Amino acid sequence: MDVVVIDNPYDPDKRDTTFEHTLVLLIRRNRGPLTVIVDTHIRSLFSLKRMCRILEEAGFTYTLYENDFSDSPYKSRGPLFVCVRNP
Repeated sequence: MDVVVIDNPYDPDKRDTTFEHTLVLLIRRNRGPLTVIVDTHIRSLFSLKRMCRILEEAGFTYTLYENDFSDSPYKSRGPLFVCVRNP
């Protein structure tokens, strides 16, 4: 199977806290016909402070990693939350 993924994040209005994220998947199974899937989502952006508050209010404890585990500050990967739901 051959798969090609085209990732297209687009922010039409940098003044708000949302952006459009579109994935285009080109899939060909066993030399058969090409299947094209387009998956578009509107995503929200949150500050780290707000995200921590949301997790706590939802009953999670978390560890926040702010790098990509390579001893350099994160760039495009962003922060990583490892969360555990409290009973």
